[in-house]
Amino acid sequence: MQIACIRIVISMSSLIKVLSGRKKESLVWTYFEEQLNLRKSKCLVADEKGKVCGHLVAGKNATNLKSHLEKHHSEVFKKMTENEHERRTSVKRKLDEPGERLMSMS
Repeated sequence: MQIACIRIVISMSSLIKVLSGRKKESLVWTYFEEQLNLRKSKCLVADEKGKVCGHLVAGKNATNLKSHLEKHHSEVFKKMTENEHERRTSVKRKLDEPGERLMSMS
């Protein structure tokens, strides 16, 4: 009788990401990458020449990341803010629909 062995290879960064806690729900994470080894977040916004900003913001607090975008990438910040507003509005609309509330409570 042979026993089949399956080897699962998971990178350490992937494992840390899975075990790191809450899901990042803010749209600001579209523009940042968490640098776990540094405990900072790297800005991924590129300029018109394609050069990535690369600024490291302390921690992973969405408010700090938004402040960086607002100060250094105002157009990106404006677009992100509009998208977040649209997203919140559509979720609120869905929750206000009578059938949706019953389905979400079950």
